[in-house]
Amino acid sequence: MLSSLLLPFQLEVQTVTSQPNLVIVALTSTALFSNCPLCGTASHRIHSRYNRTLADLPLAGQYQEWRLKARKFFCDNLECPRRIFTERFESIIQPYARCTQRCIQQQAQLMQAVGARPGQRMGALFRLPASNTTLLRRLRVQSMSIAHTPRVLGVDDFAFRKGDRYGTILVDLETHQVVDLLPDRETAALKNWLNEHPGVEVVSRDRASTYALAAAQAAPQAIQVADRWHLLKNLGEAIQRFVESQRVSLQQATQELVSATAESPVVSLIDNQMVDKDTPSLFLSSRQAKFDQVKTLRQQGYSILGIAKQLKLSRNTVKKYLVWSTYPARARVSLPRRSSGILAFEDYIRQRWQEGEQRSAYLYTEVRQQGFSGSKSSVFRLVKDYPRKAQLVLPLAAKPVPYSVRQISRWLSLPLESLSKATDRAFMDQFFTNCPLAQKLHKLAVKFRTMMEERQVEHLDSWLMEAQESGISALRHFSANLSHDYQAVRQAFCSVWSNGQVEGQVNRLKTIKRTMYGRASFDLLRKRVVGLG
Repeated sequence: MLSSLLLPFQLEVQTVTSQPNLVIVALTSTALFSNCPLCGTASHRIHSRYNRTLADLPLAGQYQEWRLKARKFFCDNLECPRRIFTERFESIIQPYARCTQRCIQQQAQLMQAVGARPGQRMGALFRLPASNTTLLRRLRVQSMSIAHTPRVLGVDDFAFRKGDRYGTILVDLETHQVVDLLPDRETAALKNWLNEHPGVEVVSRDRASTYALAAAQAAPQAIQVADRWHLLKNLGEAIQRFVESQRVSLQQATQELVSATAESPVVSLIDNQMVDKDTPSLFLSSRQAKFDQVKTLRQQGYSILGIAKQLKLSRNTVKKYLVWSTYPARARVSLPRRSSGILAFEDYIRQRWQEGEQRSAYLYTEVRQQGFSGSKSSVFRLVKDYPRKAQLVLPLAAKPVPYSVRQISRWLSLPLESLSKATDRAFMDQFFTNCPLAQKLHKLAVKFRTMMEERQVEHLDSWLMEAQESGISALRHFSANLSHDYQAVRQAFCSVWSNGQVEGQVNRLKTIKRTMYGRASFDLLRKRVVGLG
């Protein structure tokens, strides 16, 4: 009874021998005949017998080894070129195999779950010994699971190598399972897949035009849904382009705010940098020249791509320059970001300097004893502008304002009440006073987020109209792009489907890639992510 549960029906146990960590099972075949592998003729005539040694699944935590007495048969078909053939156990043991089929499948599943080298270590613990190369071979020969046709399909891209080569991941949003991977993110690849799997009703995707075109051509009946996260990301990029064009207003807002609330002037306006207008900068002059050339070429009718090729700039840089009315003065770095740690000890250093200790090396030693972990050059840069005569008044202490363009851009998409610090709210109020367009942008951005969170699709058309009439170039471009993909964007404001879980599957894929140190081929990565049949 037990042997019939543990063994296939055509095998019979002869003896069972137990050794330390090893169980040896002697088996014989009970089949009355065997079919020739070439012609399929059944043969009853036995030629001879031979022994096969095979590894099987562990038994009671011990290695299990089969000693199978197999047979050779005569082929009685005179037209068959094979005269003698070995007995076949197709569902149990493959020809020339040294492991049972179920053992091979377990090793392949182990490889699919954890990878080759971890699988080698875990296999030794689970009594399924195999080298890392053997595990790779086990997985490669396994068949893939048949991709079913999901009703709701999530589509996104992932990077084989960022900035160079990309693929496409397809996810069933109802079952939360990866359906398939595609080797690229071109329109043809997704179009062919959709043609082979008709019946998709909803396609959730990012803003890529290639996916939109593929879905429209291969699944015109499907409802396309633009991903909400990508919509907010596109809005954030538009806000950031606007903020980058308003650096002068930002600097004025910072100066006015600090002059009204602080005793010392601001040394660092944005990104902890000090503006030095009297110091000429070769970097600034060259960038200013590039900026002027971009404006000139645009007036002459050049396209963005043409300007980028001629001036050897990226297209994003050209777009940024075209948005800016003037090139913002770059700040001369006097206190780099990594030097901010020395500011905690500035009061002590100023006191020691007034007392007569004006050697930066000694000051560095003293602050090191108090816990400073920075470099000696940080102390030198701090005191290099201090007067050497003790009776002269020292310059006011530096109080950098850590407002970056990205941070301000994020605040412009949030209600001011959500800012926890009063100084941050005061800064934004001052910025709105200096730049009325920023206040208008803030209202529209907050309204857009509210519409999305509360699924207020009925306000989408009026918002697009307001954005077009706002007078803000970045916002007009954003709303125009939404209008080009209007139906999918509209679904994003009312549909329950989105690409959130697809992004999670992309993160899982990245984790699997990193465990293989980025060396996996597409076929191997596909089997590990999608799974086996």
